[in-house]
Amino acid sequence: SCIILGMGMPTVACYVLLSVLVSPAIVRFGIEPVVAHFFVFYFGILAGITPPVASSAFAAAAIAKSDPIQTAVEACKLGLIAFLLPFAFVYNPGVLLIGSPITVISAVMTTVLGTVALAVALEGYFMSKISQFERVLLFGAALLLISPSNLWGLIGGAVFGIIALRNYMAAKTVSRNQEVASN
Repeated sequence: SCIILGMGMPTVACYVLLSVLVSPAIVRFGIEPVVAHFFVFYFGILAGITPPVASSAFAAAAIAKSDPIQTAVEACKLGLIAFLLPFAFVYNPGVLLIGSPITVISAVMTTVLGTVALAVALEGYFMSKISQFERVLLFGAALLLISPSNLWGLIGGAVFGIIALRNYMAAKTVSRNQEVASN
């Protein structure tokens, strides 16, 4: 509902409308009010890149002289993490700096790692090209890292760490081979 109600609206009007219509419903589910407001604001602003209205993507397409719908679809692809991040707010309020220092640090670190893992999974490159299988594993690791469970976060972090280490070693080997070939 936030994406639909936020389509084509300026930021302030979008937030005012969503804070009145949607935030109370989210608060009734037991979510803290500040988290509910961040959630609706974030999703309302994401309406700017979501087709069919996609006002921000259409403005960018006009500047770049590209196809507006194709630009909006690419913006959604690149912004996939932005569609998942508000759920991290809800399931783990530590991301919004709510809670003890340990909770906040843990939440921020796992969410940042999850964001990086998702970006690598979408782009298929991290120091060197990664395989389709690794992309699928990284996508799963990203979801695990963004989840509120510490156990799932550790598993996601381990998967990400193993793939990152393997990728680093592969990139280092390629770099050495290129250096030897150039000499």
